Parts: sequence; C-alpha cells; structure tokens
Amino acid sequence: MAPIRKHGRGLRLIAAFKLLKGLALLALGIGALRLLHKDVEAIVVHWINVFQVDPHSHYMTLLLAKLSKLDDRRLKELSAGTFIYSAIFLTEGVGLALAKRWAEYLTIISTASLLPLEVYELAKHASIGKGTTKRAVVVRRDPSRSAPIIAHLAKGDRLMLVQMTADSGFYHVKTEHDQIGWVLTTYVSLSPVPPPTPTPTPIPPPLWMRLPAESRMASAMKQTEIPTAG
Repeated sequence: MAPIRKHGRGLRLIAAFKLLKGLALLALGIGALRLLHKDVEAIVVHWINVFQVDPHSHYMTLLLAKLSKLDDRRLKELSAGTFIYSAIFLTEGVGLALAKRWAEYLTIISTASLLPLEVYELAKHASIGKGTTKRAVVVRRDPSRSAPIIAHLAKGDRLMLVQMTADSGFYHVKTEHDQIGWVLTTYVSLSPVPPPTPTPTPIPPPLWMRLPAESRMASAMKQTEIPTAG
C-alpha cells in the first residue's frame, strides 16, 4: 500500500487559488461568448451609468478605449484563450487538492512558461517612447477624427506612448495628467530612445602584478642592486 502524502496548508491555499482563477476565467469566457453580435461599448456605458461611475476617469477611459477595438473575431479569440487557461488552472487546482505529484510538476512548468512573457513586458515598458506636441492639439477617445474629445493639449506638452505603433494615423498616448487617448501622429514629435550604455571593458593589470609575491620581490631586488667595482 502506497504511503499517504501529507497535504500542507500552503498547498491547499495554492489549490484553492488555482480553482478560483479557473472558475473566474471560465465565467469570463462564457461572458465573452454572450457578447457576440452585440455593442460591447454600449453595454459597458449602460453599466457605468447604472453605478454612476465617472466615464472620463483614467481607468474608465482606458477600459472604453480597449473595448472599442473588440469585435466578434477578438471576442472568440478571447473566449478561446480564457477557456484554455481555465482548463489548466482547474486541472492544477484539482490535482493539488488531491495531493498529486503530477499537479505539482504541472504548476511549476506552467508558471515557469510565463517568465519569458514577463521579461518581454518589462523590456517593452523600459523602452517606451515619449514625445511632445508640435502645436495645440486635442486628445480623442478613439483613433478617429470623429471620436469624442477628452482633453486639450498646448504646444510643447509632453506625452508618453502607450504603444509604439500608430493606429489609423493616431498615437495611443498618456498625458501628464494621466489621461489616456489618441492624438494625430502629425502633431507629435517623438523623442529618440537612448541607446544602452556600453559596459566598459576592464583593463588587465600589468604582467608584474600577476606574478607571485616572491617573484615580484626578487625582480625589485635585482633592479635596486648596486654593482660592485672590481
């Protein structure tokens, strides 16, 4: 009979966390499918009005900007991705709850597989672009000339690019007042990203410094020796 493995409290907490994330992603995937063929932005605006949230706040502006790009194809991709991650988390959670050795290895592998993405995001944010306005411009909610105006900028105001590439002739930017929107690329002057500082090559010490102490002492004695007249 195989020995029963002890199930620690930490392992139970991890299992509960995995199950919670799996169920949350499952609900998110089902919700994404229910939004197919519907005006997602209008639904969000309706709930914003219900809860009386300021639609021009930083987070609401960012949320509406993201939702404006959602279409049926992206909703299907979002639901498929959430279902896959939900299945992984639920499998890990059930396995850890039952104290299965394979669940521990699966958790380690799945967690380690996300490290390259984290490194990429850190490198991406480290090289984020900055710029200034060439003239007085407006910040729009969406990358369109007909989109609502959410802010006015003066000439010389500094901006930070949310993403490096333009979309429909607009840059996705963040202002000094933490407002996120879209500005025409023709009115933005980008600042060049400084190159990385080169690491200086260490200079090796002289040859006599690398000799043993006895050799250096003998060499010094030879150099200071006074010749005796015959």
